Formats: sequence, structure tokens, C-alpha cells
Amino acid sequence: MLIESALLSAPVLAGASVLAALTFGLAVATHPWRGWLEDTERRAVWIGSLAMLGAAWSLHASFGPNLLCTAIVPALFAARLHEIVHRRLPRNYFVYFFVSVFFGSALAWNVAALARGLLLLLSGQPAMSAHVGEDYLALLPLMTFGEAFINGMLIATAAVYRPHWLMSFDDSAYLAKRP
Repeated sequence: MLIESALLSAPVLAGASVLAALTFGLAVATHPWRGWLEDTERRAVWIGSLAMLGAAWSLHASFGPNLLCTAIVPALFAARLHEIVHRRLPRNYFVYFFVSVFFGSALAWNVAALARGLLLLLSGQPAMSAHVGEDYLALLPLMTFGEAFINGMLIATAAVYRPHWLMSFDDSAYLAKRP
């Protein structure tokens, strides 16, 4: 669910766009690109993912608030949740898969919905955010499960066939033989 730019006030639109650009710039500046791009297979996956993302965003969605709500906020939430799970729960494939991936993506989907509602509310659109909220809450369980299921299937498949594609998955830690 994307936000139409006409629904946002100019200050919220500008603020969300600047925040998205700053966060994206910080991610680009601090990511360990050398290790990622030296592996030709990972580089091909990354370029293919960028091409698919570019095609999806070209469908009239390329502006800051949508980037913030549908990519940055859920990604930061999922990364933080994964850190907490990795630190506090046993390192086990099923913990990784069900808690970090399945449950984490479901929660990240809901956090993204809250971010969209907050932007609408900050723009002085309480009626629109309430209307969207009512409709959205009715369908949220179905969309949440779908998001979690698709992410879970993709990550499980990658963990089995190409675990080195996943930066959050360490097969020596999750699949190591226990004494």
C-alpha cells in the first residue's frame, strides 16, 4: 500500500523525502560493499535485485515517503529484531526462520503500515488515516500472513540452496552439529 503524494502536506513530504535520502545515503556510505561486490555470484544477485526493484518502483512509486515507509522503516525494524533474536535466543535454524524471518517480516509489514498512517496523520489527514486504518485493519491479517509466507519461502529456499546470498544467515552457526 503506497501513499499518494497529493495526500501529504508539503512539510511532511519534504521531511520524509529528506529523511529517506539521508538514511539511504548513510546506508550506502557505511555498507561493506567490497566484500559483497568481490563475489561475482553475489554481485549478480544484487544487480538483478536492483533491476527488479527499479522496475517495481518505476510503476509510479518513486518518491521519498514511500521509500521511507515501504523499505527503510521495515528494513531497520527487521534488522534490529534479528540482532535481538540472534543475541537472546538459541542459534538454531528454526529460531532464525520462524522468529527472525517469518514473524519478523510480519511485524515489519505492520510497522510499515503504522509509518504510513503516521505520515498521513502528520499531514493533517486524520480522516484519511482513519479511513485507511479501518480498511487496512480489516485486511491486515491476510496481508501480514502473505508477506510473512512469501519472505519465509524465499529465505528458506535461499538458506538451503545459496546460504552465502543471505547476510543474516550463518550456516556454521545455525546448522552446526551440537556436542
